Amino acid sequence: MVSRVSRISTEIPDAEIQGIFPPETELSEPDDADWFSYAHISWRLRKLVPDRVPYPVLIGLADAMIVSALIALAAISLWRTSTGYITYIEVRLPLEGDRSPPGSPWPLPKSWERSLTQLTIDPEAFYMSSNANDCEVIAEGLRRYKEMIVKDLKGTKHSTLPVLEGLQVKVNDDCSCGYPHHDSDESYDIEIPSTGAATLSSKSIWGAIRGLETFSQLVYDDKDKNLLINSTKINDAPRYKYRGMLLDTSRHFQPIKTIKKNLDAMAYNKFNTFHWHIIDDQSFPFESKIFPNLTQLGAYSPKHIYTQDNIRDIIQYARLRGIRVVPELDTPGHTQAFGRAFPWLLTPCYGEGPENPYTANHPEHAAAEMLNPMLNDTYRIFKMLVEEIKSVFVDEYIHLGMDEVYYACWKSSPEIKEFMLKNNYTEYYQVEQHYVRKTLQNVKDTGYKYIIWQDPIDNDVVAAPDSIVEVWKDTSLDMKMGKWEEYIKPIARKGYQIILSACWYLNYISYGMDWKKYYECDPRNFDGSEADKDKLTSPTTLKALRSVSMSTDAGWSGEEYQLSQFLMDSVVIMNGIWISRENLLKIFFRHGH
Repeated sequence: MVSRVSRISTEIPDAEIQGIFPPETELSEPDDADWFSYAHISWRLRKLVPDRVPYPVLIGLADAMIVSALIALAAISLWRTSTGYITYIEVRLPLEGDRSPPGSPWPLPKSWERSLTQLTIDPEAFYMSSNANDCEVIAEGLRRYKEMIVKDLKGTKHSTLPVLEGLQVKVNDDCSCGYPHHDSDESYDIEIPSTGAATLSSKSIWGAIRGLETFSQLVYDDKDKNLLINSTKINDAPRYKYRGMLLDTSRHFQPIKTIKKNLDAMAYNKFNTFHWHIIDDQSFPFESKIFPNLTQLGAYSPKHIYTQDNIRDIIQYARLRGIRVVPELDTPGHTQAFGRAFPWLLTPCYGEGPENPYTANHPEHAAAEMLNPMLNDTYRIFKMLVEEIKSVFVDEYIHLGMDEVYYACWKSSPEIKEFMLKNNYTEYYQVEQHYVRKTLQNVKDTGYKYIIWQDPIDNDVVAAPDSIVEVWKDTSLDMKMGKWEEYIKPIARKGYQIILSACWYLNYISYGMDWKKYYECDPRNFDGSEADKDKLTSPTTLKALRSVSMSTDAGWSGEEYQLSQFLMDSVVIMNGIWISRENLLKIFFRHGH
């Protein structure tokens, strides 16, 4: 068993602690213990996972899983108070810094002035109002956050402190009530005076939604369950305009309720883009009405399908939380599920020689791999599918994948060689270039803007200049790869806008403080000019379901583990990419070294 596990101390009564931890679990702390504030995740985690998780979940799991499960259990035990603190068992490795005060917002705002003047909230009289209340995003946001403050904390009014009467939300410029987009203004200001009502001012409804999240984090309770808040001034805006989370529902189908809980966790931490990796080799769960066989033959089962109404419901749920939904339709590779409906659209491989099509040569290639770049039907059918996806997904962007195109299959194919000769192609990257050029133009003709993975650019393929390129490769994922800093520089030099995701693969479980590396990754820390670095407007986090190796027989489901782990990891990650690096280095929140 590894020794550096974390444990929790809170104000939970012993009787309730025993309902979560086994009797032999030591929960007391030495007087000189160092602490780490877990801030706002405590009473939000309660909304995402069940009320009790039995101890037998730990039996039979690998050590790394036990550590992660213990951390999740520790977070669950924070439910009864709005602030909890975590420490390492090994006192020779203390956490540095001071405990953050109760009611501390996370991620740290751009500017935050907090006085010692306390006010209380009367749950019976506290109000939230807005000049943009006719917008359902604002109206629903006011309802949702008032419920968090008044009902979830279940607090009372302090008997002697002055009362904060309410919160007035003012949207000053853009009250349009559409969908969040790539250039949404998410800035906001909060002022909580020593008397009267608080004000939240923003230029758009999306800034108001971010401000409501921050305001809810400023509220805390004391040991007597009095609702408290300090006189405060906040000026805030994100460092990057794209802050995303990828969820892969092709390899691991996720129930709609789980996707919505992920969206809640994203909103708590001010993520604004749900990158939905909905289709891959393993399954095709998107309901296609123009090509029904794609769904019928590609989904795991009829129960593992997202209908178009399901998807619209998820998009609306995300919209109310200021979150975009960007679908990924990965081609020309990762299309085995696509090939179940259109087998002739996959390039046949010749693993056993030029006389034997559709034969594998593992591990070089499968029997049929990647969409066939030679066929007009490839582009016609794909464009029709993109048009259908655009009729469901409202965002201006689509992610087109284009990663991991392996040339071995093409090299084995006499048809590809003939195609190259006909088009005067001498290198296989030119075949990929042929596919990328035609596909991007077809997608552009539908009205979509697009994001692609970095792989074509690495292969010397030239993408359209308005492409956004997502950098995912790093030595932390595969020692055969270079460091992400080495990939990002030439891509920036070529003028592409960039999304960085290489730092934040949450599905890679590692020993020790993996959150520390998430926290310390600086997307601008590469050898390039300021103009090059300004191309990187968009860091994102990647996440895949971690439940495949977890035991569910003991009462701990993949959903519960995934949600609790993502919520905790995202707390750290978002603080690293929300604020300026200068402020991050001065931050007084506790972090381990």
